[in-house]
Amino acid sequence: MINCSFIGSLTFLHVKLTRDEIVRVEDDSPLELFKQGIKSKETADKYTQVLKQVTCKILEDVLEGTFEERAQQMVDIGRDEPRWMRDLLLSLSRKLRERTELPTEHTNYLNPDSVGNYFKPIKKLLDMNDVTIPWKRIYATYPERDNMSESRGWTRDEISLMLKYARGPLDRALVLVLASSGMRAGGLTLIWEDLTPIYRINDGSLVLGPANNDGSVACAVLRVYRGSPESYLAFITPEAFDALQVYGRTWAELRRQPPNPKDPIFLVQRGSYGSASTKILRDRVVRMATKAGLRRTKTSKRFEVPIMNGFRRFWNKTCKEAASGDSTLASLIKKEYMMGHRGLVSLDQNYFKTNLMELAIEYTKVVPDLTIEETERLRQSNHMMASNVQKLESEMDRTLERLSRDVADMRRERDSMRQEISTLRKQQEMPATELLDLLKRYSGSDDASGDVLGSLTGLIRQLVVAQSSPNAGCKT
Repeated sequence: MINCSFIGSLTFLHVKLTRDEIVRVEDDSPLELFKQGIKSKETADKYTQVLKQVTCKILEDVLEGTFEERAQQMVDIGRDEPRWMRDLLLSLSRKLRERTELPTEHTNYLNPDSVGNYFKPIKKLLDMNDVTIPWKRIYATYPERDNMSESRGWTRDEISLMLKYARGPLDRALVLVLASSGMRAGGLTLIWEDLTPIYRINDGSLVLGPANNDGSVACAVLRVYRGSPESYLAFITPEAFDALQVYGRTWAELRRQPPNPKDPIFLVQRGSYGSASTKILRDRVVRMATKAGLRRTKTSKRFEVPIMNGFRRFWNKTCKEAASGDSTLASLIKKEYMMGHRGLVSLDQNYFKTNLMELAIEYTKVVPDLTIEETERLRQSNHMMASNVQKLESEMDRTLERLSRDVADMRRERDSMRQEISTLRKQQEMPATELLDLLKRYSGSDDASGDVLGSLTGLIRQLVVAQSSPNAGCKT
């Protein structure tokens, strides 16, 4: 049965497709379709490298020809003999799992977490070429993941030591952007348009640029992965922003022109200047870390600190340990957003909505902790303290003003109450004879009812006697 309520919610367009308008799509080569299915160039390069390793080395005796021909063979086998392809993938999983069971010091040891990385490019190749494989069955053969990694993130002292071996403004800006933003290495494909400073003005509030603002830079926001579904907002410290400005002047000297909004931030010279690849930037960090003596300790086959991910771990640990004005849960969700995550749980992105300025306010609370250089960190801490003092003074002024208004209102109410009390006292002290005259006047006649007037007269006479007594001044 057709769901009429669903149809009613649709907006029908005056569009009609005829048979003659249907265009048959000529399939590109398997590798071309494979690359078309990956938006990020960085991911495409990595997937291509792994796929080449699988087809040309691991499956060297199974497939034949060049890399392109081997990719074509995998697609053809998957289409013509899907069960054979399934068995090939299950056998590959078993072979990789055997390597995960070796001693960690063995040269062929494979971390269980890495097994899935060999299958991701294969799945992309087959999916983009309409080859159906029972992937759930393949996934079920993966080894248990080893989540007890002994690796850690960089410390502030290590990052500071690394900066001492920076060769120029690019190295310094690179390290400070990574440390203060917590972004992945793949997010470094930034353009100048992605960078926007955020200023703190005199009243302590935050506003976005432009640079002609009278306030000081509180932080800066970066649009990471612009134009992709994974795009998110990351933040950097004033220290990192200043380093980018210094590097920007060097950039302009190299290109002999100021950068345009669409120009890449990190440049490399290959004949002409172009965007620096993640590998080139990674090599720069490796050089600095090695010179600083930070690449000596290994846990099994890996270094104790991942060269690029170590900055992300530093950011995560530093921010999570910092105090926040928000509730603990709200603060953690915002910090997950700033790492490009969907929150603590997947539903946070739908139900816990926040905006740029709310994230910026949360980020500025940890700016001193994320600042690397000691003198700059002290300056940021003093900045933060001065800002907090200013906020407290402003709040105190508002509180005193409100209290002054409340006191003035209370005084007016007190004076009004005193006036009313005085009026009541005057009425209470009115002579009883005057009360009797008033009673007669308002009764309309001097001859009131004998019973009523007699009773009232007796009562009033008692009042007269009471008022003339020595204790008449006492009030009860």
